[in-house]
Parts: sequence; C-alpha cells; structure tokens
Amino acid sequence: MATFMEKYVLIELISHILGLTSKTVEFENPDRLSLIYKRDELYGLKPEDIEYQKEIKFIKDKQAILEGINNG
Repeated sequence: MATFMEKYVLIELISHILGLTSKTVEFENPDRLSLIYKRDELYGLKPEDIEYQKEIKFIKDKQAILEGINNG
C-alpha cells in the first residue's frame, strides 16, 4: 500500500530515469519500454493498490540496467 505522495514519487522517478537515458538508450529497449508501461500503469492505480517497496525495487533494477547500457 502506498500513499498518494509515494505514487507520484514512483512516477517522477520513472520519468527522471527515462529522461536521463533518452539520448543514449534506444527507445525500443525492453527495459525502457517496461518503465514506460509501469508509469502508465501507476497513473491508473489507486495509491492503496500499489506495493511501494516492490515497485521501487523494480524501478531501481531497471535503472541499474539502463545506466549500465548508458555507461557501456
């Protein structure tokens, strides 16, 4: 269960990661696409339906992968 603010923190974090990697990682990259789909999903969910810790781990895992591509 997440609070209203945590929901928007997740959305903002995804947007931040996508922005940082937009010029160096292809748009069709599956990890970028999964973040885009996750962001869209989060917009449609009620905060109480979001498992904050699970979602933050998913986002951070994707961030690490994308940063590896970005630095590689």
